[in-house]
Amino acid sequence: MINPIRLYTGTKENYVMIQGYVRYVKERKKGNYNSVSFLVDSNKRGPRARLISVMCFDNDTGINFKKLTEHTKGRFVTFFAEERIYEGKTSYKAIAISIAPKEFKEETNPI
Repeated sequence: MINPIRLYTGTKENYVMIQGYVRYVKERKKGNYNSVSFLVDSNKRGPRARLISVMCFDNDTGINFKKLTEHTKGRFVTFFAEERIYEGKTSYKAIAISIAPKEFKEETNPI
């Protein structure tokens, strides 16, 4: 599977789906969010494999993505995210999430 998968919504906003086994969850104090990282291509593994990250923000109203993703390392997660481009760099902000049960952890050791 290759991430991100573009979703057509008929609007000018760009939305994507990013899914796979979570490789890393890093808490970012500046900005108050977690950065959740996946393999760009799940068939390419190893120390030089490219990663893609989704920003999961703390939220007082609605879904608190930061808290939901704190303990997802190794679990299969699907994000629907908004693609944002700032100063020529692309980032992804979580807008919906699906987390597989703990029984669906990746068998092999993550990178």
